[in-house]
Amino acid sequence: MNTEFGKWLKTFRIMLGIKLYDMSKTLELSSSFLSAIETGKKSIPVNFIDRLVKHYPLSKEQISALENAIEKTREEELKNKDKVHIKIDVPNAEIQSLAYSFARKINELTDEQQKAIKEILENKTDD
Repeated sequence: MNTEFGKWLKTFRIMLGIKLYDMSKTLELSSSFLSAIETGKKSIPVNFIDRLVKHYPLSKEQISALENAIEKTREEELKNKDKVHIKIDVPNAEIQSLAYSFARKINELTDEQQKAIKEILENKTDD
């Protein structure tokens, strides 16, 4: 999931001709953490913008684009904050299809259906 901020940051870094590793050292971050910010896997750290501006001069246009990218990214994060991402290993296509079906329909289940499924999964049925 690439964010607007991540796209902006990567474009800015490449435009300056700076390798990810070098920028991460300048900003006192691990290269894997900086990469995760660029790809949207990690949120923008609180003091990240201050560090960026301290070490890299930005034009008024770049600052405006940066602020816009941050705003869009934070809006997207707020929109997605209630979403759950689960990674599972499935033994076959049938189980995978079942998992996808469940994920698509979970919000449509009644309280009784949710309770019944939970009992089945926790082996609390009368069978």
